[in-house]
Amino acid sequence: MSLNFKSFIKIRFLLAIFIPTSLLFFGIIIYILKDKNAQAAYILNPDNYDIVELGKTVYFQNCASCHGVKLEG
Repeated sequence: MSLNFKSFIKIRFLLAIFIPTSLLFFGIIIYILKDKNAQAAYILNPDNYDIVELGKTVYFQNCASCHGVKLEG
C-alpha cells in the first residue's frame, strides 16, 4: 500500500483536526445535557439533632475563625 500526498493529507486532517474537534463537540453536548440538579448529602431539618450537631461542628471547624463563635458576621 503506497501512501500518496492526497491520502496523507486526508489522514492528517482526520487525526489532527476532525477527531479532536468531534470529541470536543460531543463533550460540550454531554455537559449541556447533563442533569445539573445536585442533591444534598443531608436533608436540612432543624428538628434533627444529629444534623444540627454536624452543622455546628462544620461551622466551628471552617467558619468560626472569620465569622465568630457566636455568628457575629
